[in-house]
Parts: sequence; structure tokens; C-alpha cells
Amino acid sequence: MAQKSKGFSTKAVHGGEKRDRSTGSFVTPICEASVFAFSKTKEHVDVISEKTGRYLRIRFSNPTVGNVERKMTELEGAEDTAIFSPGLAAITDQLVRLSLGIEDPKDIIADLEQAFNRIQLKMG
Repeated sequence: MAQKSKGFSTKAVHGGEKRDRSTGSFVTPICEASVFAFSKTKEHVDVISEKTGRYLRIRFSNPTVGNVERKMTELEGAEDTAIFSPGLAAITDQLVRLSLGIEDPKDIIADLEQAFNRIQLKMG
């Protein structure tokens, strides 16, 4: 029998949710950590190269933001989602992307660094 697709209300409540292994919670706990620890250098390298689903620094992403991104992706039927703090961060990111022709939302910090390097070269 074909599985019935989830309705919008079900997606709004359950979409993107992953059970938290450390607490067993069905709802993602609010993450207040600023950095995440690694027991081995290889773990750190794997996170940087996106080979794992772990987090590096809270300013790049964290479990709470990741959950919101997954939920919005499912609700919108999108390929991916990037969540920003309100205001200038989202506006700045979009202006930088438009000016550089960047479409990949994965590495915002590298995009900004690339933009500032280009501006610095133009200014001498």
C-alpha cells in the first residue's frame, strides 16, 4: 500500500524533527553552547569537511537552528534552507551573493571572506 503523504499541519509539528540522543526528547532542546568539543583531530576534520552531521561553532550552526532549517525545508518542499538572525545578516548575505553570483548557501563565512578580498584588491 502506498504511504500517504503528510499534511501541512503534520509537517509543521513533526517535520525535520530528530530524536535527541542525549536526552531522548522528541523536541529539539534549545542549544546554548558556543563551541563543540572533539576527542580526536580526525573528528574535527570530518566536521569541517561535512562528513558528519556534527557542529563546529554556534555561529555557523547548531542543533536548534539545524532543526528549524530541516523543518522549513520540508514545509516549503525546498532543496535546502538557510536560517539567519534577523535583519542585517540576511540582507548582507543576499547582497554579497548577488554581487558575486554565489548560489551555494553552505559556506557563508567563506563567501564573505571572498567578497572582502575582492573589495580589498579593488581598493589597493
